[in-house]
Amino acid sequence: MLTLLLLQQCEKLLVIVPTDPLREQIAEKFVSLGILKSLGIINDNVIYPVVGIFSKKISTEQEAKSFVDKCNVIVATASILNKCNPEVFTVFKEHFSHIFIDEAHHSEALTWFKIRDKFSDKVILQFTATPFRNDSKRIDGKHIFNFPLKKAQEEGYYKEIKFKPVYVYDDALRDEKIAELAIEQLREDKKSFKHVLMARAENKNKAEKVHAIYQRYTEFTSACIHSGLSATEKKSIKAKLLKGEIDIIVCVDMLGEGFDYPYLKIAAFHDIRKSLPVTLQFAGRFTRTKRDEELGNATFIASVLDADVKEELGQLYAEDTDWNYLLPRFSEQKTQEEINKKRFFDSFKAFKDKKIPIADIKPALSTVIFDNYSQKWNPSNFRKGLEDKDSITEIYEDLNTQDKVLVFITERKTYIDWGNIKDIGNTTWDLYVVYWDTKTNLLFIHSSDKSSHHQKLAKAIAGENARLLTGQDLFKCFYGIDRLKLQNVGLAEHLGKLIRFIMRVGTDIEQALTDADKDNAEKSVIFGAGYEAGKEVTMGCSYKGRIWSKRTNDLESLITWSSDVGRKVIDKSISVENLLKRTLIPKSVDSIPKKYPVTIDWNDDVYRKYETRFTFTINGINYELYNSELQLVNPDDSGNIRFNFISKGLVLAEFELVLFKKDYEDFKFIQRTPTQKLHITHGKKTETVEEFFYRSTPKIWFVDGSSLEGNKYVKLKENTTPYSVDKIIAWDWSGVNLRAEAQDVYPKITDSIQYFCVQKFIAEDYDIVYDDDYSGEIADVVTIKENSNEIIMELYHLKFAKNGKPAGDIKDLYEVCGQAQKSYHWKHKEPKELFDHMLRRLTKTYKGNTCSRLEKGSEEELIKLLTKVKKSFPLELKVYIVQPGISPRLVTQEQLTLLAVTENHLMKQANIPLTVIGSK
Repeated sequence: MLTLLLLQQCEKLLVIVPTDPLREQIAEKFVSLGILKSLGIINDNVIYPVVGIFSKKISTEQEAKSFVDKCNVIVATASILNKCNPEVFTVFKEHFSHIFIDEAHHSEALTWFKIRDKFSDKVILQFTATPFRNDSKRIDGKHIFNFPLKKAQEEGYYKEIKFKPVYVYDDALRDEKIAELAIEQLREDKKSFKHVLMARAENKNKAEKVHAIYQRYTEFTSACIHSGLSATEKKSIKAKLLKGEIDIIVCVDMLGEGFDYPYLKIAAFHDIRKSLPVTLQFAGRFTRTKRDEELGNATFIASVLDADVKEELGQLYAEDTDWNYLLPRFSEQKTQEEINKKRFFDSFKAFKDKKIPIADIKPALSTVIFDNYSQKWNPSNFRKGLEDKDSITEIYEDLNTQDKVLVFITERKTYIDWGNIKDIGNTTWDLYVVYWDTKTNLLFIHSSDKSSHHQKLAKAIAGENARLLTGQDLFKCFYGIDRLKLQNVGLAEHLGKLIRFIMRVGTDIEQALTDADKDNAEKSVIFGAGYEAGKEVTMGCSYKGRIWSKRTNDLESLITWSSDVGRKVIDKSISVENLLKRTLIPKSVDSIPKKYPVTIDWNDDVYRKYETRFTFTINGINYELYNSELQLVNPDDSGNIRFNFISKGLVLAEFELVLFKKDYEDFKFIQRTPTQKLHITHGKKTETVEEFFYRSTPKIWFVDGSSLEGNKYVKLKENTTPYSVDKIIAWDWSGVNLRAEAQDVYPKITDSIQYFCVQKFIAEDYDIVYDDDYSGEIADVVTIKENSNEIIMELYHLKFAKNGKPAGDIKDLYEVCGQAQKSYHWKHKEPKELFDHMLRRLTKTYKGNTCSRLEKGSEEELIKLLTKVKKSFPLELKVYIVQPGISPRLVTQEQLTLLAVTENHLMKQANIPLTVIGSK
């Protein structure tokens, strides 16, 4: 900034910054011209600028003119500029020749954007160390200079970073350990340098708790600064810090953006920064050098076991990582991405208007499809296909000729419908994306304007023979979606010349599909959710022509999604009727089906969140979700469902599901025992588990694959082919007590099924063998093997033989199949969460005895594997059922059917293969 001021001989310069402290620092540097003279860049003949600090609101035009006339440079915050009245801003616009914006990643925020827009006819230069934002908004302007972080390190502007990882899950112990390592480093650094330690916490309450830990180290002076302090208190703490009177500063917001204090060299992350831009800003504070004084390298200390971070930060906060390599790489990668985006979006010439930041366009996945009989397109002709052209006031367009994608945006002025007042109207902006897939010869039109199917537009681009695809064939878009559960079904019922439209939702869907079988009714709208290639998806379709999903994404994803949908719709081998016959229809019931339940599990919403977000409390004692589970009590086919809440091997509460009907079907969960209610805390909310279960209802799976969620019963419609007898792997269980399942803790039961399996796996080529038995388990035994291109995790669910020997008893499979079916949830969680779960449960406890769950491998090896998956190394899951009570010689059709139901459950909902192990 200083060099540019002199080089360009800026007549009047306005420097805009985000904070008051940064305003003071920047102003001081302009007053002295920093180190330019000591570097020999300027000599004694240079005239130093008159610098004004805009710190109070200017009310009058004359006051503004007087202030500006006296200064060469004025430094102001965006907030105080926004308080200026129009007359004062007019003075600024007339007098300032150049605008410098510091920390320019803020410039897309509304308050900054308004200011920048007012100076649009001036020369504006923007400066930032992180030219990218958390919200993915693009920073406007042309990249004219980029000084890579790596080059800054090579040239000595930034010191190196040493990262010290902490491996503790318990919050209180983790903070103690981080502080211990930080103090150890501070003691070492103080032998040679004036280094200061900064401890970062996520909020003021946590900051106070962390500060209390550091206050125990009385050899050092410490202070805590956060928003709960007065301005005077914060100013006093910062002044002491700058004077070198504070060794340890505990803070929440890094002392404010732009705070420059080179002695900050030790960063203790008690709560890590969860975005790359802020992490880079933070790192910049600690790696800066001081030209007139030797400083040591920076040290960062943090837990490597925090799951809730974005991918690139997961790689930073991993064991044995080199921040000096990763940070510059991430910074350059993100910066280059922004430069590439800039180049790409600059090709959209008509979108240069600031009102349309095309980089921020996130279209909903929806389209109408046309058969392009002409086998050509004329995108430049699109204007002829627009409806109501007179209302269009502006059109912005661009064309990707290589991929055959036309994008344009229309601005329309529409008049109000509550009066004949021409001076009042609404402005409507609509996005259009037109894509021609030359492989299928289909033309796709996406538009935010849903009032039309855009036939006129299609004919203008593809010719008069362009035909909108409509009718029942459109429902082929649901092909490949397994376990499709319908959420909305609309019917078009033909009554002579009249058509009546009826929309059914929830449990009324069954009646809608029944009505659709009548001669005078057809399905008009369908929307549902299911699994495609083991991933959760949604899909909706109207027989009139529109197909959509609930997802929003970027333009490229819209094109890919459209192509996939189009190929399904024109595939003549797909039968619509067969497709919809397999959909899952929720049916409201007032009694529990008299079928054998094989398992009960948490609601899907629980699995979608990090397991540390949930805490259960009873009698003043807290229990974690990762040590807890729901377990059926004496299950049978009598139509009663009771289940226990179990944590750490203790039955803490028993519940019963009760269905009833008054004016409508409903349900409730009743805690039968004990009288003291079990409570759950999730986020900031605490409630009884009975209340929680009514909203996040556990799901019960029955032996035939059907399920019950509250009073919503869903029955499978697919034909289940029995599991192949040839696929059952027969082991020799000689010397094993087939009635003994678990190996326990101490002493271990050496003739148990689990002990036999563990010893067998130890002898094989696995890196990790982990005993995860007891409540909250992923499986009874987990094995992990790292290959060159992936990590394979095998989940073994074990069950004892009720008869003590192989037999054709279906009861041998009920529970173990239920346990295996639960495994599909882990496929839909982040891979690192499985490792986090295992690391939290490292110690196994039973009847007062404890042991490590690691039967082979070490905690360090498990952490290294966690590091790998944090770095996006592929993780493959496999599920095994181990039941010595079944044998290929004796297995029954009933058993094979249940195994097939379990196999389909895992494969169709998570794409996880199932292997069954029995006896010879």
